[in-house]
Amino acid sequence: MRVWRICKRLYRDTSFSGIGGLKGPARWHHQGNLIVYTSASLSLATLESWVQQHLKRPLQDYVSVSAVIPGAILIEEIDEKALPVDWRLPSGPSSSRLRDIGTTWLLRGAFRSYSWRIQLSAESEAPRFPKNQP
Repeated sequence: MRVWRICKRLYRDTSFSGIGGLKGPARWHHQGNLIVYTSASLSLATLESWVQQHLKRPLQDYVSVSAVIPGAILIEEIDEKALPVDWRLPSGPSSSRLRDIGTTWLLRGAFRSYSWRIQLSAESEAPRFPKNQP
């Protein structure tokens, strides 16, 4: 399985080191944890970068990097119903809870599985994002 990341050119050589997680929290982890966020496609990695950085123009001084993960890895699935109702919001009351979920996964032995994904329910609605304010 090939995975992708978008990162600043400056960090290209360490883009899969996970050290960014030591410096600050993100959606699925608390600060102080080695973690690497990847996407299943280059287009998804690009979209996620744009959304995370609230960009309205192409990323400059950024590069795409990829890695191949062995096909025999365990991918854990998390049922969407096990997540807080507002888990899709970029920030909100459940942000800390999402960090707890991800950090718990890391600390219990992330080496048991290299990846996890959310299993969306059939009746799941498409994510709704707040409109940009002028």
